[in-house]
Amino acid sequence: MRLFYILLSIVTPLDFSIDSTTIKGSKLYSIYEDNNDNYIKVISYELKDGLTSDVFSRGESYRLNKIVRGFKLKFFDVPENLNGEHDKLWLKAYQTAYDAEISNSNSNWMGYICLSDMVLNPNNSLIKFPTTDKFPLLGYTANMITNEYGSALYITGGAIYSKNKDALISSNSFFKYNYTTLEWTDMTSNYSSNLDPIYDHKSAIVDNRYLVLLGVYLKLIQSTSYGYLIQLQTIGKV
Repeated sequence: MRLFYILLSIVTPLDFSIDSTTIKGSKLYSIYEDNNDNYIKVISYELKDGLTSDVFSRGESYRLNKIVRGFKLKFFDVPENLNGEHDKLWLKAYQTAYDAEISNSNSNWMGYICLSDMVLNPNNSLIKFPTTDKFPLLGYTANMITNEYGSALYITGGAIYSKNKDALISSNSFFKYNYTTLEWTDMTSNYSSNLDPIYDHKSAIVDNRYLVLLGVYLKLIQSTSYGYLIQLQTIGKV
């Protein structure tokens, strides 16, 4: 049942304007943003057996202040065994479009919602993101995998800025962050034959073995639908 809710929230969003969903404990949380409002809305749903319509008809809603222009907040996966993280929902700012007037420094904005009071608290100390121009600016996905070796975060696809073309182009970026060693690894070159450029896609981890990607291929201004499946056993330990 839990896997069903995960796939439902990723592949077919519950509402056209829902930006991000996550499951923590027995609840599903969704972020809703209205362009005509100065707030974002977080809705929590109690997961239970039965009809999905019963679950989504009884949500609790909370309002949080928006961050800077040109960015949206999305939930960010953090291992449950990290000290003091069991009662927090972490979020990260994601740039929605390239704009020379928007500071890229906000791309690494992070914070958390404390579940006891549902208040958003800025906190950039959890992860230091790469500053290399190979790391995607926008349109990428972040998925966490936990197994017997520990927990790791995988960054896949997205758009990078090409100085030669003076434009954003889709990438086959593939980065890993190890939550144990606190180190980033650029795995793009090692697995470039398995990864085609993909941008503004959706992704899900299934059974800690498969990374499912659905999205578009972007080449300057031309795009086509694209999707593929990565068997995580081919990329080794987390």
